[in-house]
Amino acid sequence: MDINEETFAAYRNLGGYDYIGRSSESLEPHLFETLAKSCQDRNITGLILVGATHALTDAAKLTEYFMQHKVRTNICVIPSTHDGNIRHKFF
Repeated sequence: MDINEETFAAYRNLGGYDYIGRSSESLEPHLFETLAKSCQDRNITGLILVGATHALTDAAKLTEYFMQHKVRTNICVIPSTHDGNIRHKFF
């Protein structure tokens, strides 16, 4: 999906969930090279993954891949679930 000003305007500051939808899929390692190339070609300096255990695992694996291949894109995870079942002392 191409994200641009026109298609994203109505969703600005809403978190993006409604814009990009929800998936139970994980980032598969065979896609890391494509993602790295896209980040490098577009000079993307940061990716934010929103989700629970899959997103956390994907972020860890993707970070390792990016570090090994010297991709200068930082990765951040925002823990979130539609069930509200992430609990810790910082909420």
